[in-house]
Amino acid sequence: MNLALLLMKQIGVMFVLIGFGFIAVKCGIVSREDSKGISKLALYVIVPCILVNSFQIEFTKDTFRGLLIAFGASLAVNVLYLILTWLLNRKLSMSVIERASLIYPNAGNLIIPLVSAVLGEEMIIYCSAYIVTQNLFIWTHGKFMISGEKQLSLRKLFLNSSMLAILAGIVMAVTGLRLPSVLEEAVSSAGKAIAPVSMFVTGIIIGSMRFSEAFRRLRVYAVCFGRLIVYPMIVAFLMWFSNIWGMVPGSKDILFVVFLASAAPSASNIVQFAQVYEKDEQNAGLINVMSTLLCIITMPLCVLVYQML
Repeated sequence: MNLALLLMKQIGVMFVLIGFGFIAVKCGIVSREDSKGISKLALYVIVPCILVNSFQIEFTKDTFRGLLIAFGASLAVNVLYLILTWLLNRKLSMSVIERASLIYPNAGNLIIPLVSAVLGEEMIIYCSAYIVTQNLFIWTHGKFMISGEKQLSLRKLFLNSSMLAILAGIVMAVTGLRLPSVLEEAVSSAGKAIAPVSMFVTGIIIGSMRFSEAFRRLRVYAVCFGRLIVYPMIVAFLMWFSNIWGMVPGSKDILFVVFLASAAPSASNIVQFAQVYEKDEQNAGLINVMSTLLCIITMPLCVLVYQML
C-alpha cells in the first residue's frame, strides 16, 4: 500500500479517537480537569508497559548489531534536536511547550504501523531503539524543562516508573529473562492502550478550546514547520553528507526507521506532561493535532527525499 494512504489511514484512526474525546467534553461527559488523571495514567502506567514490552525480544547476532546501529543513530538525532532547539531558542525565545514539541516526535503509535507495512514486521524491533532513547531524554530533560523545577533532583529524574521500566527491560534483554506469559500479555495489552488514551486526552483539551482562537496561533504553524520539515531534512542531509550507509553496510533500512521516527509529528507525551504540570496544555494539544494532520503531506515528502539520497 502507498505510504501516503497508510499515513492517511493511521492518522484517520487517530483523529476519530480525538473526536471521541472532543464529543465527550462537548456533551459534558468529561471535563478538562478529568483528563489530568488520564494523562497521569498514560505517563506513569501505560508508557512503562510499552518500554518493558519493547525489550521482550529474541536476540540474534544480526538483531543485536542492528539495534546498536539504531540506538546510536537515535541518540545522535536526539542530541542534534536538543542543540538545534537550543540555538533557535536563543533567537526566538520559545515557550517550553514549543521547544519540547520540536525536540520530541511521536515515535511510537504512528510509526510502528508504517514500518510494519513498508519494511515488514521484522523491522518493528528497531522502532524500540528510538522509543527507548527518546524516553530517556523526555523523562530527564523534557520532564525537567516542562515541570519548571528550579533544582535538578537526580532521584526524581531516574527513580520514576519509565526510567525503572527501561532499567528492568535492559536487564531482561541482557540476561534473556522473559516475563511470565500472563504478565507479558497484560503488559503488552496495557501498552497498546497508549494510542486511544493519548488521543482521548488531546480531544478533551481541543474540545475545551475556542476554535477561532486556536487557528489564529501562528506560532503553532511555525513549530509544525520546524518539527515536520526543517528538523527531518537536517537529519537526512547529515546522513547523506556523512555517508553513514557506506561506512555501515546494510544499515540503510535500519536508519530509515530512525529517520521516519525523527520526521513524525509532536509527541503525545508533551500534551500529558503539559497537563500534569499545568503548562499551556491547550497549545500543546493544538501543536499535536496540527502536526499530526500536516504530516500526511510532509512525511511522504521526507521519505521521498530519503530514498533519493
